[in-house]
Amino acid sequence: MRIILLSALLFLAGCASTGIVDDEAGPWDHTPDTERFTQSLGSEISQLQPGGFADIQGFKQKWFAPWNLSKAPHSFDEIHWARSFARVTSYDRNQIPNSQAHWDSVLGNLNQSGYAKLMQPAIAVQSVPLRALPTDVGAFKDASQPGEGYPFDYLQNAHLKLNTPLLLLNYSIDGRWALVQTPWLASWVRSEAIALIDDGLRQQLQGMSLSVVIEENDNIPELRLGTLLFNTGGQLQRASNNGTGGATLVPAIANSGQTSSFPLPYTRSNVERVANQLIGEGYGWGEIDNMRDCSAMTRDFFTIFGRFLPRNSKAQAREGSVIEVANFSRQSKRDLLRSQGIPFQTLIYLPGHIMLYIGERDGELIAMHNVWGVKTSEYGQVGRWVMGRGVITSLEPGRHHPGYVRSQSSLLEKATRFATIK
Repeated sequence: MRIILLSALLFLAGCASTGIVDDEAGPWDHTPDTERFTQSLGSEISQLQPGGFADIQGFKQKWFAPWNLSKAPHSFDEIHWARSFARVTSYDRNQIPNSQAHWDSVLGNLNQSGYAKLMQPAIAVQSVPLRALPTDVGAFKDASQPGEGYPFDYLQNAHLKLNTPLLLLNYSIDGRWALVQTPWLASWVRSEAIALIDDGLRQQLQGMSLSVVIEENDNIPELRLGTLLFNTGGQLQRASNNGTGGATLVPAIANSGQTSSFPLPYTRSNVERVANQLIGEGYGWGEIDNMRDCSAMTRDFFTIFGRFLPRNSKAQAREGSVIEVANFSRQSKRDLLRSQGIPFQTLIYLPGHIMLYIGERDGELIAMHNVWGVKTSEYGQVGRWVMGRGVITSLEPGRHHPGYVRSQSSLLEKATRFATIK
């Protein structure tokens, strides 16, 4: 299943203009949102509603789902949508064109005749990229074009966290890659990143208590925020390869205070602790280089507090209580958020992007999101105002820019759905 629409790479599309077009009453503020707003949670944390949204049973059911599948949920063609890149010009990370010989090698390694013939429960023993095709070589577009080049590798689906339950569908022809069904999507991973799991251990793990990583440490890169660890009597456990391809449990090494019982209690201090780690992190399309994009940020935020979200923004926006707002004016959208939005629980979706509404600061509605940039159009030249990280902004970042065109650039204008997770 393709997790991110290629058309969603750029927030907004449209014709060029000669400068700002906006109907807001002045005075005009030419300070970027990333400077206007302190890039950490502040007074808006007081707007958090107690109680939270944890659904532990529902979370575990979806997280362990690959171990309980009797057949592959997607066809070979659905999983391998990225084969189309073999027919167009694409580039590696260094902007060197990918050769036809490269694509012939990759596509010849897919093992279509062996698709879904194994159907063996497995588990992630490493934290590694999830790839649309069995190759580490990227498929980037022309970096001279706005919004292209790094970090937009179209073969990068997501990043696999340690301990994630998997279903092994099949290996590549050369055996170096494994096609796995994760709780979110099917993707290729390096074969050494997984281990097969027998029925006894599988049943044991599904009945275990869990702990969750709530603080990242560069010295332990595999323990990313939202990573789940097994907990046996207070001893944290992680999956490892037993040397013969099977899975076994070994102690997980974590710093004091780096983990919590799952889910983390939904309190102001805990939300502030988690959110402030996500703010400022570099933008990673498809979690390239183990960074987060917009939907990875929201997924990991909700995971920590006990709610399972799908991987991509469109699917996330179907969760919870949904209101369709595509035909609402910007002011009506603001009014609706003020009256029905719940800070830190309401998602704001527009095609290709998702934000977490976090309340009001100094009378202005604000959101937390990991974002690449906002489209600009100035004197016939299309460009981007790049943020490239997790940020706190208004619902219309980029208005300071002389190339901002509301109909093309405004996230609020393009918002089509509010989804509140309760």
